[in-house]
Amino acid sequence: MNSSRSVRGLLAGALLLLILGFLPGGAQPANATSPTTITLASGTSVNDQNGDPAVVVTPNARWGSIPGAFWINSPADDGSDDTFTITFALPAAYFGVQLSGAFFADNWATVWLNGVQIAAQTAGDVYPNYGYDDSLGTPTAPPTSFLAIGGFVPGANTLMFQVSNAGGPPNDGNPEALDFLATVTFLTVATDKDQCKKGGWEDLVDSEGNSFKNQGDCVSYVATGGKNLGAIAAED
Repeated sequence: MNSSRSVRGLLAGALLLLILGFLPGGAQPANATSPTTITLASGTSVNDQNGDPAVVVTPNARWGSIPGAFWINSPADDGSDDTFTITFALPAAYFGVQLSGAFFADNWATVWLNGVQIAAQTAGDVYPNYGYDDSLGTPTAPPTSFLAIGGFVPGANTLMFQVSNAGGPPNDGNPEALDFLATVTFLTVATDKDQCKKGGWEDLVDSEGNSFKNQGDCVSYVATGGKNLGAIAAED
């Protein structure tokens, strides 16, 4: 009698595990593929209009700050307007790419992605442009934000800031300056069967953002020219 109860208990436990997906053949949790994230920040990795690395400058007492970024200027530091660029790379095929960020500028700046303007501050010596809250007398005004969900290309992409100085040249000692932080997120779409090997399928999606359940699912998608979509539906 006790033996029969034990067997029934084991069978019930096994059935529960099968339902939960912990035994072979059980339904596994549908975990969405994690996106790749690229961080872009003002610093010496940014180039000015001459192709020279930007220099980090000591912040003015009225300038705000963005954690993880540095105030930068052109090496010339002559008070004239400057352009700063930084590039990032996207794969041959991608899904759900997004660029988001925030910036301060002294005195104001416009932001461009691959030659298309995506953000602009009010022209002039506008205190919030560089983080100064005149009502409080503190550098606590929020940065200007920007967002792009289109306008990207496979391979190299360029984020550009055109910074203008209200003082204008020649005005040594009154430099223009820039402080920014941005992130690029995207999912990589499978385009070659070799990408699916050695666990690579776990980091890939199909052209509609669906994830793959295993290597074979990924290979099938590529082999059929995208007709056999990934088995795990993309999250809304």
